[in-house]
Amino acid sequence: MPTTLSLPAGGEIHVWRGRLNLSNEVERLRATLSPDELQRAGRLRFENSRNRFIAARAILRMLIGSYLDVDPRILVFGCSQKGKPELGAGFSGSDLRFNLSHSHDRVVFAFSRGRETGVDVEKIRPLAQADEIARRYFAQADQERIRRLRPRWRLRAFFRSWTRLEARIKISGDGLFSPAPVQENDSGFEVRDVPIGHRYAAAVALDGPIQSVRYFNVPSV
Repeated sequence: MPTTLSLPAGGEIHVWRGRLNLSNEVERLRATLSPDELQRAGRLRFENSRNRFIAARAILRMLIGSYLDVDPRILVFGCSQKGKPELGAGFSGSDLRFNLSHSHDRVVFAFSRGRETGVDVEKIRPLAQADEIARRYFAQADQERIRRLRPRWRLRAFFRSWTRLEARIKISGDGLFSPAPVQENDSGFEVRDVPIGHRYAAAVALDGPIQSVRYFNVPSV
């Protein structure tokens, strides 16, 4: 893990992409997490889900520790009123904002400064309720674009629209299935696709115009 990282510039997003390679490192990564994070991990039913949660949170702590030049174990996290994770007391002065998402073994982190960011990654897979989700939550133009595609391309297009919408919504901490979800085409926010391989879709959003996106590979932990 890098020892020191430069904070993102104004309007810039740092996107870190990688795999959650778990092998036998989970116990070592657990030592980085807080009791609250370990409790959350313990509530996950399946071992793979628990291990991926532990790895993702440990990497998040290590990256933030590198940005702020502090021991990742001393970081304190809080939540916004809508439940979005944020840096807690003693660390919020850096104005570093972050978000993370993982799907199966892929993980994506987004960091910005002074403006909220959201990120989402999804494995492209058959989804029985895809048409219903699109009708309820996607902008009309997106629905029509997906319908015009050949069947073999519709699923990828669906997940592209889904991740773009989720990244936008995660800026505020709302969920996709909240009573009044915010549609992707709302003004004041910018969303970009994240290159991540043909079996996944990913997107990142910023509360304001995006000046640039810098990509990094998640280092081995």
